[in-house]
Amino acid sequence: MVIRVMSRKEASDFSFTRFQERTIIISIASLNESDNLFDRNNSNLIDILFLRFDGVESDEPNHMIRRDAEKIIQFIDKHIDHIDQIIVHCGAGVSRSAGVAAALMLIINGDDSPIFDNPKFCPNRCCYRAMLNTFFGSFNEEEIEEKFKHNIEIWCKENLN
Repeated sequence: MVIRVMSRKEASDFSFTRFQERTIIISIASLNESDNLFDRNNSNLIDILFLRFDGVESDEPNHMIRRDAEKIIQFIDKHIDHIDQIIVHCGAGVSRSAGVAAALMLIINGDDSPIFDNPKFCPNRCCYRAMLNTFFGSFNEEEIEEKFKHNIEIWCKENLN
């Protein structure tokens, strides 16, 4: 399954193109943002899930909660047999969407390295953990910390040099 991460603008613009893949979008907005605009007349845009939470860590208010993760998993389950790709977007397409997409990549494709090995992304830990905990029931905290440590190292190498 193709899972792509985009910014708010990229996802909106993408919906107005003539893509051929049957696509669903997980649209993540901050609490103070309106829903993103999409071309609902695009026959290959199958469905959109709108969510609202801020890009904060779990000990702060307004973060991604288990109910958000449950909505995503139910949305994916509903469409998985009828789609070719999943677009996950947030404001910048770097943190919240990358955290959700990494978890979906692991759940669906068995490999989240396209996110953790890419210095463009800095996945939100709260989003990643909420998704894995909701789907699997638990996760290996040491393994997750190693993934985030690796991601930070490659991000620093790419962006601070």
